[in-house]
Amino acid sequence: VREVLHNLIVDPKHQKHYDTHSIRKEVATFACSGSAGGPSIVSVCLRVGWSLGGVQDHYIRYESAGDQFLGRVVADLPLNRPEFATLPPHFKDNEDRTLCAFVREMYPELQQVND
Repeated sequence: VREVLHNLIVDPKHQKHYDTHSIRKEVATFACSGSAGGPSIVSVCLRVGWSLGGVQDHYIRYESAGDQFLGRVVADLPLNRPEFATLPPHFKDNEDRTLCAFVREMYPELQQVND
């Protein structure tokens, strides 16, 4: 998925056709279509920045639990398995040399963000 997305964004013939809205639509489709027990449509709409319209914008609001659940679904964690509840890694020292080396190795594009 990452390679396909990268190619769509980098290829000049696609740059006028695809934008961040396309990515949001894909995330919403993925989150709502993967399971009968997926996240609520309200959580999805609020996360991708869509208005609910009318009085719903006043009375239905963001809550972290729905957003966290949606994040786990979008991360493609197995919804009906114990691994769905697995927490992300936590480290005592985020500046540890070995840890930083592993992060640079696994996510080289993050280096560009920090430069």
